[in-house]
Amino acid sequence: MLEIIVIMSLLSTFFLLLITKLGVREIMQQRGFKLLSVMANCDFCISFWTNVLICSLAMIIFQDISFLVCPIFSTPITRFLI
Repeated sequence: MLEIIVIMSLLSTFFLLLITKLGVREIMQQRGFKLLSVMANCDFCISFWTNVLICSLAMIIFQDISFLVCPIFSTPITRFLI
């Protein structure tokens, strides 16, 4: 389980760094709805919801319910890596 948490946090960090580099995060901050704009400004919020999205996709692909607890533990790692 620890390996899954580390892999999910690294994948989430890669995705967040990619959208920051491409400028998508700034577009979300400027043109998004109020909730989306506030979420894009907060590293913790965007890390959590990115981990939820990635872990939900992994749960669907691998059909394993244990992926639902991964965002809770991988969010601090992702936030530290950003």
